[in-house]
Amino acid sequence: MRNLKYVLIGIITLALSYLAVNLFAPNRIEFKESILIDAKADVVYGFCSDLQTWGRWNQSFIGAVGVENEFSDPSNGPEAIWTLVSAGEKIGRVRTVEYEENLRLKTSIDLGLDTNWLVIEWVFEESETGTKVTCIAEGQETAFGWRFINLGLETKLNGMYVGALEGLKQISQAQS
Repeated sequence: MRNLKYVLIGIITLALSYLAVNLFAPNRIEFKESILIDAKADVVYGFCSDLQTWGRWNQSFIGAVGVENEFSDPSNGPEAIWTLVSAGEKIGRVRTVEYEENLRLKTSIDLGLDTNWLVIEWVFEESETGTKVTCIAEGQETAFGWRFINLGLETKLNGMYVGALEGLKQISQAQS
């Protein structure tokens, strides 16, 4: 009887902890990062808008083992699509959903679910000192019972896109 009491207390504690974490975890992934790049907006934008170059600078897509790439023709501009394929199955897709040349670009990432799982807006502001690139991410709303996943995933994705901005800086400055 005493052991049953401890088991019940343990189950109730776990259930309350799960409920509390989901109540206070963010309901969607969101982050915003900026970097100043010593290059003209058209150079930086050229790398960012051409999905075929992402594997050269975006840390999120470098070195994926066993993944093949399929690109739309053209691979940049409105409605450009980069499809990731593994073992003959489409496992994800990056799409251009909005496009204003040298000013802003909005891309959508899905994981084979045909949804805009993560939307990334890239804003380019040219000045005398270079081009400020701002990366603004907003994920799809997560169901209540799964919000705890956002706690670690938001931090991981934010770090990946900080690395992507650094990669974009390196490749753009080398081109200038």
